[in-house]
Amino acid sequence: MDSTINTVGDVVVVDYQLRDYEELIVRASQWKLRMRLLTCGDEAIRFSKALFDGLWLINVQLPDMTGVDLLRFIRERDPNA
Repeated sequence: MDSTINTVGDVVVVDYQLRDYEELIVRASQWKLRMRLLTCGDEAIRFSKALFDGLWLINVQLPDMTGVDLLRFIRERDPNA
């Protein structure tokens, strides 16, 4: 089985400890994934207004809110998120 990804995708990481994602960041460029790295819920809320589709990786504990609160906010604005 081929371990490469042949389609372009989008990944958003919301975490205040971005160094935990160093390996993913390296692999993402190899796999042609577009990455957005955000460090707090407020940044993520502003970014989500751009109607971004993709995979979101959200830490449950952010500096300004919980990851669950962030998900609730995003889902209230877009129930299909």
